[in-house]
Amino acid sequence: MWSISFRCISLLGVQPDFVSFRMYPDGIKSELEGFAKSAALSIGNISKGTIFFIVLWILGLFISEMVIFLFATEWFIPLAVGYILYIFQIFYMNKYTGNFGLIVPIFHFLSFIFFIIMLVYSTYQSSVRKAVIWKGRTIQVGRREVE
Repeated sequence: MWSISFRCISLLGVQPDFVSFRMYPDGIKSELEGFAKSAALSIGNISKGTIFFIVLWILGLFISEMVIFLFATEWFIPLAVGYILYIFQIFYMNKYTGNFGLIVPIFHFLSFIFFIIMLVYSTYQSSVRKAVIWKGRTIQVGRREVE
């Protein structure tokens, strides 16, 4: 999986170094559980205006990824331009959040697929099962009545 590196702040003239760690060292299963445990539940805490712009950004991302299916059409050039713009934007954002390299922005459709799977899984857990699994434990979620 990916590792994340952070630049340490220089204190008292000491040269900064990098701290590198894996957020989910146990692999894709722990990553899915970690993100899914609160993804669907957290959406309720975001304002509708913010959700609108998030959905708009994700919709543009999804539409630009249709470039591979519309190769020989009039939509290819605009979608390719959109895909490339998303590459630059994701590369720029990743520069400030970790050490992901150039592969992640170029193949951002894989991250998008993971995001959709994680969001559906999170919604299923919180809405249908009313429990999430995290680090091998089952945690009940939802509103509780105060006694």
